[in-house]
Amino acid sequence: AAPATSPHRARYPFYIGEPLLRACMWRRLSRLRQRGAHGTDDWLEDFLHLSKQQTLLRFDTAGWRDRWSLHCDAEYGGSSTVELQQGEAEGEGTARFAGQTVTEIDSDNSSVSPETGKRAVYAGWAAMRTDVEGDGWDLKDFHGIRLRVRPDGRGYMLNLRTVGILGGEDVDIYQARMPPSPVLGDWCELRLPFSAFVLTSRGYVQHSQAMNLETLKEVGL
Repeated sequence: AAPATSPHRARYPFYIGEPLLRACMWRRLSRLRQRGAHGTDDWLEDFLHLSKQQTLLRFDTAGWRDRWSLHCDAEYGGSSTVELQQGEAEGEGTARFAGQTVTEIDSDNSSVSPETGKRAVYAGWAAMRTDVEGDGWDLKDFHGIRLRVRPDGRGYMLNLRTVGILGGEDVDIYQARMPPSPVLGDWCELRLPFSAFVLTSRGYVQHSQAMNLETLKEVGL
């Protein structure tokens, strides 16, 4: 990572490997035990043949860049920048999430949010996100997310947007802080259990609520 140009400015090259996300771990044993209790004798054999992981997102498919949208505080009056490009290692299916975060806000020249009509108060963030194709991911039979990344030491959050527990048009956002890599600049495998995600609203942690893993609609970084 390039050194910060000032105490309030920092560049953030962050590499994401192929595949980006995998749902991992074993499916729940209790469900199969219940089947066995109802007279099915092959529940253990079924369990031993279950898939341990499922690939969710990749960066080596046609049109992968078009599915991602980029956002930063410039939309609300800040000065940060963001970009997403093919990774430097050709053929490896990697992407480079980069830009510059700026925490200062020039109140005289900052733009007004088109959504709220208010000037930005906090700045210094950028994000990439994509909608899940089809009806969403059903990950209730998995225990967490696995990522292959090459981080730069900055702070990152993984966001999962799900259909609300009560259904309807409600959408819940769960966030998990990605722990720093012990060796900067090296590729590593990061595993985040679903228990690491907390329900948030406008950046504030809400009362504890189980994530609806049956319908995940969006993922972001």
